[in-house]
Amino acid sequence: MFRYGIELFLETTLFLVFVLEVYSSEKPVRVEYQPTVKGLALQPIMDMMAAYSMKYCSKDVFKDAKPREFQEVYGREMAKVSSYA
Repeated sequence: MFRYGIELFLETTLFLVFVLEVYSSEKPVRVEYQPTVKGLALQPIMDMMAAYSMKYCSKDVFKDAKPREFQEVYGREMAKVSSYA
């Protein structure tokens, strides 16, 4: 029980650091999510993790268990790592 509470806390905290909630003024209220600057900085890492999973864990990712390339699935190139000064 305690372990689940810690995991939930960490998951929520990480979500709030990397994603912003944007509320609309419409009725009913609509919530949209936008990545923060820190969240956008993680995009290259997330893309690499996705590419790795599609290549080496395809039996767990796809029903037909066939490996796929990143661009084939997402229709774009992987994000480039930018350097920070």
